[in-house]
Amino acid sequence: MGVWIFMLMMGLLIPVSMILIGGYYRRNRPGTINAVLGYRTRRSMRNPKTWEFAHRYWGNLWWITGWILLPVTLLVMLSVRGRPEGTVGTAGSWLMGIQTLIMLLTIVPVERALKRTFGSDGEERQ
Repeated sequence: MGVWIFMLMMGLLIPVSMILIGGYYRRNRPGTINAVLGYRTRRSMRNPKTWEFAHRYWGNLWWITGWILLPVTLLVMLSVRGRPEGTVGTAGSWLMGIQTLIMLLTIVPVERALKRTFGSDGEERQ
């Protein structure tokens, strides 16, 4: 049971982090463009408009994705409750790998939205 509780807590880290960080960035953005905090890509750091747009879009995407991943995580982990430790560990590891992949793949729609909304100079398209 201890392994299951540990894997459940670890499995909840990504969805809960996405909900909290996404909820924050959908309303706020780091004050100035910086290379340390926030959604940092070449396209998002072009100017304050792209910076704000990227954080709002990314925040919404992470918030929604986190809320989708949360019940999925709970269902997967509940389905292996009481099973052998190896089964719990394998299921939890696969779950966290898939969560990480989904989290990283959110970059793709954000970059597409930036490209669609802003030109190569960072100015908003008409």
